Amino acid sequence: MKIDNNKIEFFFYRLFEKIVCTLGFRRIKYVAKPLAFFFFYVVPLRKDVVIGNLRRAFPEKSEKEIKKIAYENYVNAALTFLELLYASKITKEELESIIKIDKETKDKILSYAKSPHGAIFLTGHYGNWELAGLYVGALVNDIKPLHVLVKNQRNKYITDWLLRVRSKFGNRIVTVGKSSPELMNIAMNNKIVALLADQRGKEDGTRIKFFGIDTPIHTGLAVIALKTETPILFMVATRLENGMYELTAEEIGCEKFSDKWKENVVCIMQTYMSKIEEKLREHPEQWFWMHKIWKYS
Repeated sequence: MKIDNNKIEFFFYRLFEKIVCTLGFRRIKYVAKPLAFFFFYVVPLRKDVVIGNLRRAFPEKSEKEIKKIAYENYVNAALTFLELLYASKITKEELESIIKIDKETKDKILSYAKSPHGAIFLTGHYGNWELAGLYVGALVNDIKPLHVLVKNQRNKYITDWLLRVRSKFGNRIVTVGKSSPELMNIAMNNKIVALLADQRGKEDGTRIKFFGIDTPIHTGLAVIALKTETPILFMVATRLENGMYELTAEEIGCEKFSDKWKENVVCIMQTYMSKIEEKLREHPEQWFWMHKIWKYS
C-alpha cells in the first residue's frame, strides 16, 4: 500500500489549525515567537536569503541591526502563517475588529467597486495580505466580487483548503498559469482583479529599481491595466504594535504616459515597487524577504 505523504502532511496541517483556532486570534503571538525562534536559530529556514536580502536593501545598517530585523521578519512570517490558519474560523465581525480603516479609505475602495468600469486591487507580500484580501472581499462582495489571483501549493489538499478559506466571503479564485487571458477578460468586463506582483520576474524580463537595484519583475498587471484602461488601487494592511492592522489605499499610475508601450509598463511597475519600498523603509520586518528577489540582479 502506497503512503500518501500529502495526506499525512495535511493531517498535521489541520491539527495545527485546530490548535490555533482554539487559542484565538489574540493569543496567536504566543505561538509565533517560539516558532520564529525555532526556524531562525534551531533549524534555520532560508536565513541566509533573508539576511542577504536585508544587507543589500539596507547597506547603511549595522550587522546587529540587520540580524534584529531578520529575526523580527521571522516573527512576522510566523504571525502571517498562523493568522491564515485562524482565518478558517474567522467571522466578518471579527475581521472588522482586527483591521482598522478610516472612512476616507473605505469610501475610496467602495467607489472603485461601484464604478461602472473595472478595477485592479493591488497589494504585496507585506503585513498580512491574506487578511487584507478577505476583508476587502467581504467589504465589496455585495457590489462586485474580487477575482483573486493565487498560486497552487505543492500539496493538493492544502490547495483545496486555501481555496475554501480565501473564497469564504465571496472572493473568486483565479489560478496562476493560464491566467493572463482570464484576468484580461475580467478587467474588460468591468469586474475587479485582485493580485500581488512584487515577486521576482524572469531573468530577461523588464527591470525596475527596487532599493536602487535593477530587479526583473512580472509586468502582467501593467499590461492588463494599459490594455483595458483599468485604474489600479494599491492597498496594504500594516501590522500594528497591538497586533491589529491598518488598511490604507491609494491609486497608482503615471502622471504622464508616453507614446512608447514599454515605458508605460515600466512606469506603472516602478511606481508600484517604489510604494512597496516606502512601506519597507518604515517597517522592514513586514515583507516576505525569504524570496530571492535579487537572484538575477
